[in-house]
Amino acid sequence: MTKFYFTFGQKYRNEEHPAGGHPDGWFTVKAIDEDDAWKKMMALCGPKWSMCYSVEPDKELFPRGELKVIE
Repeated sequence: MTKFYFTFGQKYRNEEHPAGGHPDGWFTVKAIDEDDAWKKMMALCGPKWSMCYSVEPDKELFPRGELKVIE
């Protein structure tokens, strides 16, 4: 499995994200490929996320770090 990292828009700094997302952190999704990761993220959050990365985000930019792991 490969890890993919999903971040969230600034909207969720002031508005509660339904799955616990926040713009200062990310969700890690373990998946076969990026398409599989997107499907898992959509199943959990729908379109309520911002970007998908193949490398772990920098903790200086995302100080809350990893918020959730999705297998």
